[in-house]
Amino acid sequence: MIITLTMNPSVDYLYKLEKLSPGNLNRVTLISKMVGGKGINAARVSAILGTNTIAMGSIGGNNGDFIEKEIASDKFIPRFTKVDKETRNCYVILDKDNQKTEINEYGFPIENQTLNCIRKDVLSLISAENVSIISFNGSLPTNCPLDFYSNLISDIRKIDANIKILLVVWALSSRH
Repeated sequence: MIITLTMNPSVDYLYKLEKLSPGNLNRVTLISKMVGGKGINAARVSAILGTNTIAMGSIGGNNGDFIEKEIASDKFIPRFTKVDKETRNCYVILDKDNQKTEINEYGFPIENQTLNCIRKDVLSLISAENVSIISFNGSLPTNCPLDFYSNLISDIRKIDANIKILLVVWALSSRH
């Protein structure tokens, strides 16, 4: 079994246009709305390849509801902690020459209670299931302690030293 942990998922919007002209009106030719988050994408691929996969993290608000609805037909098991805050939006603007501009929200401030719930849920799964890989994915939410992953990895190693751990994360310096 594989666990993917996405601490800061998103709803992604793709806008296509002829040319981005900052400071002016820009008309889009295509708008797509989709679930975002490296761990959710990794869970999709893992499940399609036939591995039992659980996607974890935290989601909330209307965007959290959108994520739940959109992933309902995916082949992985969603196990997200619900919060009373809005999951972030991310925007990609793509022009006809494939020049890409990204605008990403930081995401909601995560509370210690939510972090503890996710931590306990991950450790409970590792204790109860035959987990071979856990993948930590994407950015950390606003105000999440920078040592969250390292502390969780230490706790995981106490339960099972043989689990493979993947870190697919943004540089911590990219946080505000």
